[in-house]
Amino acid sequence: MRQQQKPYNGRHNRPESQARQNGQLSEEKKGKILAGEAATIDEVAEGFAKELKPLNRTQMRNFYTPFTRIRATPDEQERRKAIIQHRARTAYLAAREKEAKPIWDLFEGLLRKADSNTKIDALCDLAEALIAYHRRESSEPGEREQRSEE
Repeated sequence: MRQQQKPYNGRHNRPESQARQNGQLSEEKKGKILAGEAATIDEVAEGFAKELKPLNRTQMRNFYTPFTRIRATPDEQERRKAIIQHRARTAYLAAREKEAKPIWDLFEGLLRKADSNTKIDALCDLAEALIAYHRRESSEPGEREQRSEE
């Protein structure tokens, strides 16, 4: 007997195959992310954070720190140069830690297409959201409850 699929409600019931193909985002999603569409950035970051749960917080912070520097840099040429350098660091991280491959899958094409301040800011937003959702996903259940009581 074939199971009935839940209707798509805009976010949480979306079949994974529609969101990504072979671990990669669709070109439509990449375009929305680079345009700075907040809902898409949020949705993608939340989905990928679950895959990054095996990475520890230090590894995630090491991935995110260059984005904070990039965001603070006013010169567009310097920002582009930093994005290119960060693409190489991301490739190295993914090669060294197999658990980091989803970061490469997500950011590889996006880093290559970030050729304006708007697109660079959108990538910084995506990295920030990814770090936030990773923090939530990697917290121990008791740790979450303890923080919420404080």
